[in-house]
Amino acid sequence: MKMILVSAALLLSLKANALIQSSALEFRHQEAIVQAVKAHCGIYQELTQISYEENIVKVDSGITDLYFDIMLESKDSLYPMHYSQFDISVKSVLSDMYDHNTGNWGAYSVLDVVCVQK
Repeated sequence: MKMILVSAALLLSLKANALIQSSALEFRHQEAIVQAVKAHCGIYQELTQISYEENIVKVDSGITDLYFDIMLESKDSLYPMHYSQFDISVKSVLSDMYDHNTGNWGAYSVLDVVCVQK
């Protein structure tokens, strides 16, 4: 019985830490992306990262921001056996500043979300 409970807890913790499938992005970044996709596209199903590109922008002496272009895909099902597929483009930034909400250095924000149904 203990083994079943431990296995279930491990499975749930792994699922909770992986908001976006195939993504190595920081958890705070993934949370911001998922919330933006829900708000802009109304997609609540599983997201899978296809690709990403990051660009370093030197803002000032010693201050650099990191800009991301991320491609996601999703299958959203309203009815059993009926899926809508979406390509989702997300532009986000990791600003070189203190994030008071999380108490961490570096604040993530989503700049743009574009959802296209296939």
